[in-house]
Parts: sequence; C-alpha cells; structure tokens
Amino acid sequence: MIKNIYGAKFRELRKQQNITLTKAAKDITSKSTLSLWENGKDNLSFNQVLELLKHIHTQPIEFIENIISSDLLSLSEKIHLAYVASDTVTLHRYVIKDM
Repeated sequence: MIKNIYGAKFRELRKQQNITLTKAAKDITSKSTLSLWENGKDNLSFNQVLELLKHIHTQPIEFIENIISSDLLSLSEKIHLAYVASDTVTLHRYVIKDM
C-alpha cells in the first residue's frame, strides 16, 4: 500500500490542473475512496496510484521527485531553525552517526 503522505501531494497536483475527484477516480476507484486517500484517511494500491497519476497527466517519477523535494526542503528548514536557535538537542537528532 502507498502511504498516506502521497494523497495530499496528489490532491495538490489534481487541483492545480482543475481535475475533479470524479474525473480523477474514473474507472480506478470511487470518488469517496479517492477523497479519503487524499486526506490521509485511507490507502490505495500502488497500481491504483499509477493509474490515478495518468488521469492527472503526471509521470510517476515526477510525482516521487516532487514529494522528495518537498521533504528535503522541510528538513533543511527545520535544521536551519534549530541552528539559528542553537538548539543542539534537535540538531543532534539530524546527525548521521557512523559516517
């Protein structure tokens, strides 16, 4: 199963293209199941996600790269804030041991 974090990114991309839940879900899943997945309250199979991406004209690699970029940006912001605040406890959480 694909983790719930992907649903929110899918919703964002779907809405950017003005694609309705009904159109995105057509022949893959129900509108309500897609809505639940987008809101992190349900899971979909990998194959369903691949088919849904076709409906919003997004390649799987673009989808994954977009999520990874967002995660890295969020992490770098957290590290920066901890550094500025001299929060060594938080900074130590991000240290990779045995480098």
